[in-house]
Amino acid sequence: RDYGSVTFLVANYRKPEFEVSVNWPSIEVLSGTEITPEIAAEYYFGAPTSNTELSWSLYRRSHYFHMPGYRVGPTSSGGGWFNYDPIYSPLGDTLDYGVGTTGSDGTYPLDFTLEAEGRPYVMTLEGTVMDESSFPVSGREEIIVHPGEYYIGARSEGWIGETNEPMG
Repeated sequence: RDYGSVTFLVANYRKPEFEVSVNWPSIEVLSGTEITPEIAAEYYFGAPTSNTELSWSLYRRSHYFHMPGYRVGPTSSGGGWFNYDPIYSPLGDTLDYGVGTTGSDGTYPLDFTLEAEGRPYVMTLEGTVMDESSFPVSGREEIIVHPGEYYIGARSEGWIGETNEPMG
């Protein structure tokens, strides 16, 4: 019995000739912060890949600020971590994207004002450069964007109580 078949080519692994990295000036910022990350492409022997075309994408996904023993941030009675998202991406939603060319030093600077609307977010910047054989080489890095300077948490000795009885 023949149930079907698939044919595909397995090529030998070829290490890229250069690497792509993304550099944020810090790892965490407050919402509304103007920030200038850069994408860099450099040959493994140390020389920059100057005047090379690249593409970039900025993604955003929800983040949770954890404070042991406290409930922090928005709460809801429905869904929680299991909300259904028909177009799920592990990097989150695409906020922005574009193309550019590295400078003579192999870098491409970007300018963003990062916003966090009422909750913390992880922003991921990804840069991709194609090598001579049209093989994509990518790098990505994350930054956490906090909605404010402080988080307010609530802690209770118990989360279930009875009517007309004090809760500690």
